[in-house]
Amino acid sequence: MSEKDFYALLGVSRTASEGEIKAAFRRIALQHHPDRNKDEGASVKFAEAREAYAVLSDDQKPPLYDALGPDKYDDPLEVFKYEIGRLIAERQGPIGPDGYGGDTAPVYQEENYAWEWIKTIIILLMVYLFWKMLP
Repeated sequence: MSEKDFYALLGVSRTASEGEIKAAFRRIALQHHPDRNKDEGASVKFAEAREAYAVLSDDQKPPLYDALGPDKYDDPLEVFKYEIGRLIAERQGPIGPDGYGGDTAPVYQEENYAWEWIKTIIILLMVYLFWKMLP
């Protein structure tokens, strides 16, 4: 896996639209495609551009790539840890001036609250295990 910045590789900004990413990939693909360019480095550049486009054109991978970086965005364990942390942060709400939860609403009393967490963790664990079984 490459350690390069996919946005820089395609020559687009981090706020680029889907159309801009697609146009940048097509430009690089035409320039470095192995059938059109016989240089030794052309196939490597084409493969890197293809990987960058595959990540940045996906609906779910760019936020993971932005949060985890180029070396961890496709590591199932890192993605699992990131998603768990994101879920916990969503549940806790903002931090108040005293360093504890800033939400002054009463504590969540519904009896299924613990089961929601258990189901979420089981589902994420199943996804992680299935991901590890893939070749």
